[in-house]
Amino acid sequence: MALTKATKEPGIQFIEGIKGSYYRVQIRLKGCPHLSKNFDSFEEAKKWKRKTVAALQSGLPYETTEMRRLTVGDLIDRFIQDDLKKLRNHRTIIGHLQWWKNEIGYCILSQFREDIIAKCRDKLKKEPDSLGRPRSPATVNRYLCSLSSVINLAVKEWRLLQTSPLKNISKLQEPRGRERFLSQEEKTKLLQVCQESSCKLLFPIVLLALSTGMRKGEILGLQWKDIDLETGRITLHYTKNGDRRVVPVQGLALTTLQNLAPPFKNNPTCLEEYVFAGKKGGNPIDFRGSWNTALKNAEIENFTFHDTRHDYITTLSELGYPLHVISRIVGHRSHAITASRYSHLSLEHAERAATEIGDTLRKNYVQKL
Repeated sequence: MALTKATKEPGIQFIEGIKGSYYRVQIRLKGCPHLSKNFDSFEEAKKWKRKTVAALQSGLPYETTEMRRLTVGDLIDRFIQDDLKKLRNHRTIIGHLQWWKNEIGYCILSQFREDIIAKCRDKLKKEPDSLGRPRSPATVNRYLCSLSSVINLAVKEWRLLQTSPLKNISKLQEPRGRERFLSQEEKTKLLQVCQESSCKLLFPIVLLALSTGMRKGEILGLQWKDIDLETGRITLHYTKNGDRRVVPVQGLALTTLQNLAPPFKNNPTCLEEYVFAGKKGGNPIDFRGSWNTALKNAEIENFTFHDTRHDYITTLSELGYPLHVISRIVGHRSHAITASRYSHLSLEHAERAATEIGDTLRKNYVQKL
């Protein structure tokens, strides 16, 4: 039979049993749940009691029984079930979260610390992905962001954690943004090869990307109802930053879309179909293989599909559009983002301004000096 003794600290008892002795803390406050926890030392028990009471009285998060019962895997499951579908890129995020669940899903919340996350971050950096490719620093940081979405909800809304250990985790330094764009000769060759591709949708996709600067996900997510073929306007309902955006499309790109469009009057349900649907329908086409083949045949190196967006933005700059206008066209929330990611454009505008100011000064003042 266990022997129970009171201590000098109210709410803490010393218990001596068959399997050993320990200190039990019991907190009973009016309007608050009953809390209990065991400790090996009196000082640890007193520290936890005072910290928890202070949190309860001030309405701050506190360690609960659930924190000692639930795991990180439980949080991930709840997030996937209730909140994941609200996110635009949920297909990517669920892959990240499954990785985290496999790695640390067992970890109970009361033992969830920074060192556990840091080890996983380093593992992500060192180990290749499922296709054998090395993960870039940007990819590793996206994994951390996906986990952070879950943990932030657990702290702010579910109140299952007191603080997020990810706040103290350093993200990997990402390289500066790419500045790769096509020469006119490369662009002509690429479009020609795409037009000759066995994938009949490759040419319209690449042409639309080079003509509008739309992201890959924005293009593949297009449905016919999003395109006004008469006015040449594309409405993007789901963009990277969450804003709705209208994209003008004219010239060859518009004509190509008009030729590609099904007869809507005879079949109105076509409006709900993807513009660039796969062979089986229901999902956008996966054109990665055809794209890589086209790059190889066009002898173009060090160029990704997202670089078509860089190419479009560079073209706008060459045509004389200022950065704040370019940022509105391509869907950046601030022209500061455009300036930071495309520093070569900022330099071109600065050089142009310096030249114009220099010419003005030489013309108006040199003769007077």
